[in-house]
Amino acid sequence: MFFADSDDAAVRTLRLAEVDLIIKDATGAGREMASFAARARELSPSAVIVGVSDDATTVDEADYALVRPFAHRDLTNVLRQAEDRHRLLHEVAALRSQSLPRPTNVGPMSTPDMPAAVLEQALKEFARALAAGFDLPRMLELFLDAVGEMVRPSRSALLLVDEAGSTYRIRAHRGLASPIVESVRLAVDTGLPQWFAKEGRLLHLDEAQQREADHRTRGLARDLGLLQAVVAIPLIVSGELVGILTLGERVVGGSYGRRETEILFVLASQFGTAVRDIGLHHQLQREKEYNEQILAHMSSGVITIGRDEKVSTVNRRAQEILDLPVRDIISHDLRVLPSPLGDLLFETLSRRRTVHRTEVQLAFRNLPLEVSTYPIMGDAPQPLGAVIVFEDLSAQKALAAEKRQAE
Repeated sequence: MFFADSDDAAVRTLRLAEVDLIIKDATGAGREMASFAARARELSPSAVIVGVSDDATTVDEADYALVRPFAHRDLTNVLRQAEDRHRLLHEVAALRSQSLPRPTNVGPMSTPDMPAAVLEQALKEFARALAAGFDLPRMLELFLDAVGEMVRPSRSALLLVDEAGSTYRIRAHRGLASPIVESVRLAVDTGLPQWFAKEGRLLHLDEAQQREADHRTRGLARDLGLLQAVVAIPLIVSGELVGILTLGERVVGGSYGRRETEILFVLASQFGTAVRDIGLHHQLQREKEYNEQILAHMSSGVITIGRDEKVSTVNRRAQEILDLPVRDIISHDLRVLPSPLGDLLFETLSRRRTVHRTEVQLAFRNLPLEVSTYPIMGDAPQPLGAVIVFEDLSAQKALAAEKRQAE
């Protein structure tokens, strides 16, 4: 979906992308509406124009009109009619293209096989992209550099699924205009994403155009045109569509060779694995930070140990109660903990023996604590670790003593 705050801005967008529907506010601007409609039909012949105005005479040049005030039902009816009209125009155009005689002995300019030196340099760039660590934006940019080094596209884009898992958006690109980058959204259950999820192979613009007559694949050519691409390659990992790589025409003309696209498909799959792993890493990092925030604001002390019997987590309240800095506890053996905390954790880890709200006395400070311990279980029968939760009972003990003294 594109937005434009003026007719000139809308025309600039139409020069960049083919659109299906144009909704134009034509209030008090009959001549401007006529001029805009003429330019819009010249740039996007199959687009349906809906004019919105206070006066029906100002939207005569539109295919459909909405005159204020109008109800939601009126808007729904107009949009339904516009959709039917666009579908009809699309089907007629597809049938006409199929009826045209196909040229013989004429095809896209052949492209020689990729030189070994070019492939070697491209693989080096690809290795640099994978070596970018967990910096996803930098890795995406380096990957497009590697693709550009290999096949020299005039435009390219990488689309990744958003956090909600509902749409694919452009995350890195070369040569695309800002309105396209900011506005393109491909829903996961339509067009290119749906086709890739089902077919799992790359798609050329010629094939997409041949499939226009089939209502199940009608949006493929539109999506490629929107991205100004002639080839789209899926990034598929374990049957899941992680992203989409699109390539525009080559800067020197000609088509993409079979060997080139096969290599790109393999590299894209490997790159998709790296993208997925980085996504999982960031997800785990966010979950870790979330858990750390919870632990930091708990009123009870919390300490966890791993299977190696080393302390892995100490929250702020635990440091305050034990009066021990975190550097003296974290990653150290559980024996650094004052008795009997270490003993209780060891019993829970080794024998899965739990303690529930039991009062203990710290040996070195004679500090009363109420403790509970739990094993941390995973899929394996042996615990992954153990956790102890404790509260300082000093204030409660002092208050109880004062009450007894007062009585």
